[in-house]
Amino acid sequence: MADEGSTGDRQGGLSENPSPDASTRPQGHASVGVADPRHADASAVPIEIPDDLTPLEHELLADLFAIISEHADEAAMPIDRSRVIDAFVFSCEHHADQRRKSGEEFITHPVGVAKICAGMRLDTATLCAALLHDTVEDTSASLPEVQGEFDEEIATLGQVF
Repeated sequence: MADEGSTGDRQGGLSENPSPDASTRPQGHASVGVADPRHADASAVPIEIPDDLTPLEHELLADLFAIISEHADEAAMPIDRSRVIDAFVFSCEHHADQRRKSGEEFITHPVGVAKICAGMRLDTATLCAALLHDTVEDTSASLPEVQGEFDEEIATLGQVF
């Protein structure tokens, strides 16, 4: 469920250019920052943040990871930061040309929801769902596409928001 008034909160609506699918997204991004490995899954390699994010997107992702890191020692399970990055990039790509009524990029809303969830020490699937929750309702992304890119749990949780 979208936030109150989200359908009419954007100026310009959906882009006339379709969002790239997973096969056309850039692969092998260079790192502009590496997540603190103390707060990542012990079996995971250091997380590389894509260098093709806009300055705002980089700032939003860094803010989200700061909240995740702040609560990492209290979390029941470690957050899979690479999965969060995947959901963030997917959401950014699909909301790319959308703006809120205030003029802000639309991505600020799903990131705000994810930051609230991170502060509540919720799990990886919930953080991903928070980032993705408006993609099916407000973009060209379909529920099967979200399920294929992520999984049924994340896609289902995303419909609850």
